[in-house]
Amino acid sequence: MADLLLASQNPGKLAEMRQLVAGLPFHVVGPRDLGIMEAPEETGKTFHENAVLKARYYAGRSGLLTVADDFRFMVDVIPNFALYIMGAMARRIRGMGQVMK
Repeated sequence: MADLLLASQNPGKLAEMRQLVAGLPFHVVGPRDLGIMEAPEETGKTFHENAVLKARYYAGRSGLLTVADDFRFMVDVIPNFALYIMGAMARRIRGMGQVMK
């Protein structure tokens, strides 16, 4: 089983990632599991840029396959953001259904 490093110091994100890859040949580890206590400075202008910065930083430090995200922050900080995203997706799916008729 290969180690998969989640580029986050957040134990909650590690637990979520472990659930997402359950049944796949990965063992999810966090930076602290590898003795990496530092976090990179997130200087990107977008969530995507910050995720890339984190992934490259931790991959470089560990030599492991590394996954990063910066989206969860929006869900936690903006009230009802998850509901907004789900609503937008539902509207698109309904719209695709109309086109297919």
